[in-house]
Amino acid sequence: MLVSNMYSSRKKFALFLLMIMTSLSAILSLLALFLTFIIPGAFMMFDNGSSPAIWILFVSFITIPLVCLVSLVISWRCYRSTQYTVACYVSLIPLINVILLILTEFFRHTSK
Repeated sequence: MLVSNMYSSRKKFALFLLMIMTSLSAILSLLALFLTFIIPGAFMMFDNGSSPAIWILFVSFITIPLVCLVSLVISWRCYRSTQYTVACYVSLIPLINVILLILTEFFRHTSK
């Protein structure tokens, strides 16, 4: 019984560290996004025409702030209500946008 409690406390602490890291990365990505929108080049995304890759890039770029904020709120609420696995999975949802951004940029530049 004591071993399982110690394991769950380690697991809870690891999850807490993961959520702190994802919270900090979400805040930094929001800051980077707002700084990027100040640069005029971000608004000229459709100058060379429209393609599905550009639309995926645009939608994932625009939805990052909303996804980060919603995932932060939901994951910390789940953490407080001791739903640790749900909190872990929800805190990793912004990675979907990041992976889409990276893959779209990679395939967009390799297809030229």
